Amino acid sequence: MKIDNYEKGKRKMGRKNSKVCPECESKNVVPIIYGMPTCEVQKKEEEGKIQLGGCCIMPDSPRYACNDCHCIWGGEELLEKSYEDIKRIKASVGGYSGPNYEVEIDFVNGIATWKEGMYQELEHTKDLDAASSTKYIKELSNCRVLNWGQQYIEPCVLDGTQWSVEIDFDDACVCKYGSNAYPKEWKRFCRLIEKCVRKPFR
Repeated sequence: MKIDNYEKGKRKMGRKNSKVCPECESKNVVPIIYGMPTCEVQKKEEEGKIQLGGCCIMPDSPRYACNDCHCIWGGEELLEKSYEDIKRIKASVGGYSGPNYEVEIDFVNGIATWKEGMYQELEHTKDLDAASSTKYIKELSNCRVLNWGQQYIEPCVLDGTQWSVEIDFDDACVCKYGSNAYPKEWKRFCRLIEKCVRKPFR
């Protein structure tokens, strides 16, 4: 009998294997090094053996990078959270030239809010019943959003499109971010958001 992703964990976000990319499953993974780089460290970066993370390091700073798909991960507080524990999700997508969209889906109060424009000039709200909320949370598990990397950065593009996803629990918030690079389920995720709010999100 086939068991879907939702029923498997209602699915728990497990600890990622740092040696394998959570996005493309490549083993071409390198550590991210923080601080002022020495000549030796700079040489290692040029050889693709490490990635520089800047001078400042925070508790949630990512620790690993994939040389193949540019996924970055390893700094999240990987708690034993399941999809059914999600209270709300906030997502945004856009760029300097637009369009820009921001969506917040509050599963606790059953309200989805959609905004358009860099200064959120347009706004639309939609009520969600309990059955719809359960359905959308199940579909989030099929997009495996809890197992996305922390960041997806295309280093050769400066502008373009940026996106972010914040997933709130009672006692934690999981954040994902990208700039011109995306998890493989991104289009599916956008279709889910559009289905929920009945407005564009892409």
